[in-house]
Amino acid sequence: MRRLPTLLSAGLVAFGACTRASANTNAIELTDAARTAIADTVRLESAGWKSAAERADANAVLSYYWDAPATVVIRSDQSIVSVEALKRALPAEFRTVRAQTITPRDQRIDVLAGDVAAESAVGDWVSTDTAGKADKQQFAFTRVWARRDGKWRIIHGYLDVRPVATPPAPSPTHK
Repeated sequence: MRRLPTLLSAGLVAFGACTRASANTNAIELTDAARTAIADTVRLESAGWKSAAERADANAVLSYYWDAPATVVIRSDQSIVSVEALKRALPAEFRTVRAQTITPRDQRIDVLAGDVAAESAVGDWVSTDTAGKADKQQFAFTRVWARRDGKWRIIHGYLDVRPVATPPAPSPTHK
């Protein structure tokens, strides 16, 4: 089950995407109000992604990623997987999930251009499988969002997931 958050948050890398997106807006100076509006929009999209992941809705989660032939998924173990592999793996992994709670903290959104923003956060991820076993993890992620065909999509991302250490049971005391 530890692979699930890794597959979910891993972003899509489209090497020309950021360059193309920012090239369209480099000459435009963004006002503070425009930056705030973009950041708020990305924050809402990120909340939608989180909601879809907590519902274990694979199709909804996948809809937040930009689908292009040259994209790959980077996982926290440094492996690179094709988007097609993510599309095949995610529905199967979600079938084993009964509930998920994703609690991001310290979310930061930096607007890089009029149609590109970087998001980062740390947090806790608890996934409970259909047998009732909870897997508690901490995560840190970075995602790059870009406006594609009028919609904000994840075009790149990375996720580092670490299990939460369970403290040892207290030893019995002898009197």
